[in-house]
Amino acid sequence: MSPIYRGIYKAGQALRKRHYKLFRAIVENPLVRSIIQRVYGSRIVSVQTPESYTLAINPVYHGNFLTTQSILQYEPEMRALFENEVSAGMVVYDIGANVGVFSLQFCQIVGEHGQVYAFEPEENNLRCLLQTKVSNKLSNLEVHEKGVGQYTENLFFDRRGGAMSGRVVDSGSENTENVTQMQVISVDDFVYSQGGRPPSLMKIDVEGNEVKVIDGALRTLEEHHPIIICELHHSIEPAVIVIYDVLSKLGYQCFDVDGHKPNKDEPLDSFVNVHHFIAFANRTA
Repeated sequence: MSPIYRGIYKAGQALRKRHYKLFRAIVENPLVRSIIQRVYGSRIVSVQTPESYTLAINPVYHGNFLTTQSILQYEPEMRALFENEVSAGMVVYDIGANVGVFSLQFCQIVGEHGQVYAFEPEENNLRCLLQTKVSNKLSNLEVHEKGVGQYTENLFFDRRGGAMSGRVVDSGSENTENVTQMQVISVDDFVYSQGGRPPSLMKIDVEGNEVKVIDGALRTLEEHHPIIICELHHSIEPAVIVIYDVLSKLGYQCFDVDGHKPNKDEPLDSFVNVHHFIAFANRTA
């Protein structure tokens, strides 16, 4: 990988760590975004994943994934959990797929009789994800240029968090350079109206919109009981703790992913101070 890209990424991470407010002010500035998009937006390179697929990334936006080793080091506890819980023939919903690092892991595990649906609205991520699908000839991966929420509707995508942390919002803002219109679909609509195969497992990483994703999947959860693995973004939306009550009423037991040991953990009694959880219907972990 070019040392230029490594240098840009490392400089950005160093600034983010030491002067976070300045970092956000820079990356959210419309002029800076426009320049970066114009100079680097269309640049895509390929990196080999641990599954021996070819992952397309933009080296400026996706500096977390510059090497096979860096992919392995990205959320290793989640990778291990997916390895344990996903099996051949399953249907996996990757909600907030980014460039597809975990989608590729899912594709390898579920095999030709399984299915992975990847939902990703951010334009830079999507461009890479679609190229990854084509270059690897992945017949068991279906990519959807949509966000996932409570209803099927047109909303807005706030890009100010960057390619790794943009999010769906209910309305636009005065800064139209950073907020764009997008399509949102509910899981229930995808399954019951659009013919999607019901999920065996749902991985959810949607930067604070977790409650809306769950609310839009209530029928699917009640009738098909998929495993749920979800990242909670308390700092963006404190109300995510209510998901615990919703899932409990549906008969789910929830466990903390951090240090998760199947068949040994005690179920959680709330989502306070929980950042990743795994939930099972009608069974212990």
